[in-house]
Amino acid sequence: MISNSAWEKVKRSVNSFRSGTAVPFSDEVHINDQSVKPGWYGFFTIPGREKWTLILNENYDQHLAEEYDPAEDLLRLETTPITLEDTVQRLTYYIKNIGEAEGILSMS
Repeated sequence: MISNSAWEKVKRSVNSFRSGTAVPFSDEVHINDQSVKPGWYGFFTIPGREKWTLILNENYDQHLAEEYDPAEDLLRLETTPITLEDTVQRLTYYIKNIGEAEGILSMS
């Protein structure tokens, strides 16, 4: 038999993160017109067939759904995934510069 607290963790994990990492910003950045101060943040993804949710969380030192608190989300973005021509073996993050102070985050 599963306890209520264990069941809550399972339910939270089912539609939850598939990747998570800590990301540092040495300077203030703007993401979708929202200012993000320098510091470390948790970055998580929730994938789906039609859309992905990207989350920047104020708590970078956590173990995914077990310690995750949505009240600490700094921002959430929805994006449409595209299919890559070539398979990649590891998750990679890449920021492509598109201007002096602008970039596009790519994940593969």
